[in-house]
Amino acid sequence: MKISIKQIPAIWKITFLINFILILHIAYFGINYYRGEYSLGVDGMRYRILAEEYRTSPTILGENCKNLFWTPWFILIALLHENPVLVFIFNLFCFTIILYMLYVLSRDIKLPLFLQILLLLLYGLYWPTFDYLLFYHYEIFLTFIFTGMIFFLFIFSKRLEQSILPWILLGLFTGVGIFVHPRAFGIFLLGAVFLVSRHKNIRLWGAKLAVYILFSFLLLFLWGIRNKTVLDRWVFTSDSLGYNLFVGFNPIARGTFAPQPPYPPHDQAFELAKNYILSHPGRSFYLVFLKLVKFWYPSEAERFGPRIFLIQDYVIILFSLSGLLWAVISRERSPVIRGMIFLILYYMAFHAVFYIDIPRFRLPVTPFLCFLSVYIYHKLSRVRES
Repeated sequence: MKISIKQIPAIWKITFLINFILILHIAYFGINYYRGEYSLGVDGMRYRILAEEYRTSPTILGENCKNLFWTPWFILIALLHENPVLVFIFNLFCFTIILYMLYVLSRDIKLPLFLQILLLLLYGLYWPTFDYLLFYHYEIFLTFIFTGMIFFLFIFSKRLEQSILPWILLGLFTGVGIFVHPRAFGIFLLGAVFLVSRHKNIRLWGAKLAVYILFSFLLLFLWGIRNKTVLDRWVFTSDSLGYNLFVGFNPIARGTFAPQPPYPPHDQAFELAKNYILSHPGRSFYLVFLKLVKFWYPSEAERFGPRIFLIQDYVIILFSLSGLLWAVISRERSPVIRGMIFLILYYMAFHAVFYIDIPRFRLPVTPFLCFLSVYIYHKLSRVRES
């Protein structure tokens, strides 16, 4: 008895495809690890050192780790004993969940199966993901947090509307993201907007919002207590705000990390950046606009990977930007698409305040860009058919 491809259930096809993508990533890791060409990423070595300092401290407070410039992402690396294999397995696990969440979300807005497959191929084979699964960076984990927020809000929306318990869990999920890096604050804003928009009774959404706020910032509060106890400073994430702002606003700033003038004393960076913005409002506005535009620039070859795969960036940028404009102009009603656009715009605005590094700073919202890419194709196909 012959079985045609059409007779195979969709979920089996999707599972086979995801497994195929994962095998390619595992093979890439294995080849690099075997050859000794394993890279930790541009900031990976620093996170490895911080993780080791934290793990070898006498107590859970991490007394040996006294650097507050970096976000506490290194705690998770410490839990993995700074082992490259364990870090890869953890990143691969997050990556696998991202792929399955994208499939469920695409099915939720009723995309045809071939577009669901195209979506998984677009993101799953996007070249930077091959490298970032190896790196000791937080980008893959933030991608998991961002995609997970869309998934939980709009796939489990009825449960969120009916009970307060899910908001405790969602608050903890949000809190972990913000704890890893404050740029994840956008998912808290999305959760708050969702909560308020779904409830007309102010008492009902007020209680849920209070619970959501409490659990979203619980980890930050505990980290602040740790820093006050160990280092006698109230720092709730990291103290790199002044430095990052100075990189974004200075006389030779171009919207990216380089070029930049000699770094000033740490305690003066914020004031220098603030004074520059106030004394040069016109150029500061231009720099913000420039960074918003550069968010959509294709990656530089040396930052992306093999030059032959750069076509991926051009395709995703062209179609996702078209999809975003279409959704805004047509006032797309799908809450999934609206939520993704909200986080994309937030992420653009966040980095417009500091600086842009592509593809790294675009990676956490890349699944949404891929989603919008297949979305616009779907919409144009329906228009052509009608």
